[in-house]
Amino acid sequence: MTRTYLYNREKISGFTLLETLLVLAIIALGASLLLPNFDVLESRDFSVQVRDAVSQLNFARRSAVINGRTSIVLLAGETNADFPNTKDNMVARWVSDDIGLKFFDSTDREIISETNSFEVSFYPEGGSSGGTLIFFQSEQAAKIFIDPFSGRIKRE
Repeated sequence: MTRTYLYNREKISGFTLLETLLVLAIIALGASLLLPNFDVLESRDFSVQVRDAVSQLNFARRSAVINGRTSIVLLAGETNADFPNTKDNMVARWVSDDIGLKFFDSTDREIISETNSFEVSFYPEGGSSGGTLIFFQSEQAAKIFIDPFSGRIKRE
C-alpha cells in the first residue's frame, strides 16, 4: 500500500519555534549587556566636558598672570548661545549643547542670563571675578568654585 502526501518534505523550509526562541534569547542577552553602557558613555562625556571647562579656566588664570593683563573665559550651557561681542582679552571659550550651567557670583547670588552664557575674569594680580559654576546633566552635577581673591579653581 502506498501513501500519498500532499507535499514533499524536502521542499519545506523555515525555522522551528525552538530556533526562533533561541535567536530571540541571544538578541535579548546582547541588548541587556549593551544598554547599560550608554549611561556610562553619557557620564564619561559629562566628566570630560567639566574637566575641559576647568582646564580652560586654569589656562585663563595663568595667561592673566604671565601676560600681565585681564583674561576672560566665556562659558555657555545647553542653549548653544552665541557669544555677543568677542573681547580682545578673551582667551578661552567653553560651549556645550547638552550640559546646563548655573553661575553664582562671589556673594552667592545667582546670575541669570538669557543666553545662558557667563563670563569669568582673571586679573594679573592673581585674583578673579570669582563665583561658583554648577554644571548639570540629567542626574549628574558638578560644582566648580573660583576663589575671587587668589583666582584658584577648585572642583567639588
